Amino acid sequence: MKKLIILTTCVLVACTAAFATDITWTQTVNNATWDIAGNWDPSQVPAAGDKAILNNGYGSATYTLYLPFDGATCGELDLPDASSCAFRINPWHPARDFTFDNGVANAKLTTGGDVLTLG
Repeated sequence: MKKLIILTTCVLVACTAAFATDITWTQTVNNATWDIAGNWDPSQVPAAGDKAILNNGYGSATYTLYLPFDGATCGELDLPDASSCAFRINPWHPARDFTFDNGVANAKLTTGGDVLTLG
């Protein structure tokens, strides 16, 4: 029985890792919405286990992203170095949740190459 539990756990961990996707923000306009698939590449909204990448390929600016009413979730969030550009996430609606969920692995917040491991 113990071997079955260990085997099942290993399979679930492998499946979680297999479906995680790196998803990159593509919008170059201010005031865009997190939960629109067309704002991401590939065209899907980040979910639990996925790595959401907000890159600095759009020049020096401040961008505002709005979260949906039910919040947003990703396993990892990769932000650019603040000296190149900045992202404000939901500055006027702070009550909306942003959740890190990376399955059994630790969630990560990366900014400018520095990693903060959560969990």
